[in-house]
Parts: sequence; C-alpha cells; structure tokens
Amino acid sequence: MIIHDEAVKKVLMDSGWSEGRKVDITVYIEAYKKYGYDMPDKVKEVLTAFGGLTLKIPDYRYRYYCKITGKTSAKENDLYTFLIVKPDELLKNDWDRIIKETRDYTKEVATFYKLSEVYPIGFRSDYEEEYYIGENGELIDTHEDMSIRLGNSFEEGIKRIMTDKDTDMEYFSEY
Repeated sequence: MIIHDEAVKKVLMDSGWSEGRKVDITVYIEAYKKYGYDMPDKVKEVLTAFGGLTLKIPDYRYRYYCKITGKTSAKENDLYTFLIVKPDELLKNDWDRIIKETRDYTKEVATFYKLSEVYPIGFRSDYEEEYYIGENGELIDTHEDMSIRLGNSFEEGIKRIMTDKDTDMEYFSEY
C-alpha cells in the first residue's frame, strides 16, 4: 500500500509497517466468511498492509484538550490512539446471536454513511472503540451507537486522528 503523507508514513513505519508489506490474511478472510462478509479489494489492501500491527497514532484531539485546559495526562500513552488491526479478534465469536448482532450493527453503520457495507478491521487498545473500513476504503471509528467517518481512505483517517481536534462522533441509531 502506498502512503503519500510523510507524517502518516512515519507514524505507520514507527508502528512496524513498511512499504510493500504483505501479510497473509487467510485468517481474516475465514473470520469474515464466518460472519457472512465478502471481502472487497480495498479491505484486502488495508489488511495485507497493516494486519497484525498495533498502530501508535499521536492523538491531536487529546493533546489539544491538554493545551486548552492546562491539564496534563498522568500517562504518556494517553496522548496516542492505539489502533490494533486484527479483525479476527472482533469476529471470533461462534454464537449465532453474536454473529447476527454484529452484522446488524455493521449494517446500521453502513446505512448511516450511505455505504452498502462496512468491515470490522480493528479496535482501540482499551476496547472502547472499533474501527471499520467502508467498501471504498473509508476509515470509520465507532463507539456503541456513535460513529465518525475519519477519512475517505485509511491514510486520510490516520491523518485526521493526528491533526484534527474535531473528531466528535455522531449518533447513528436510536437507543
């Protein structure tokens, strides 16, 4: 996968990625099949390049919060988003009820963004948020019934985490 933005490229390389990286995604394909997903090329491209990595992304929003409030974090890691790219961890449950709930949830997210499908690709290290790739490569962040489209590509989404204080989520369904 080619990354054009040098700052994003550096963050990804510091997390273990390299240009031309291609990992075997068989385990991810099997997990998707179990849940009834067909995997489009954009999802394959992201998972082949980043599968298995934990991306340590400087989180501008939190840094901005510290700057305007004068508060500081007790831990340096609070200043980062750790995106763990392991869809098989999100899709490991074999219970029919959980499979149905997961599919229903992803369909709600897709409908909210006027996409035919979104694909779970990873989660934040504290399991508070899940990340999805849209059919065209969009990076989407969700937490319960809230969501934000971070970018129209994986690279744009990472860049937004790094540079934008306005990453508030919107509700996509009524509880």
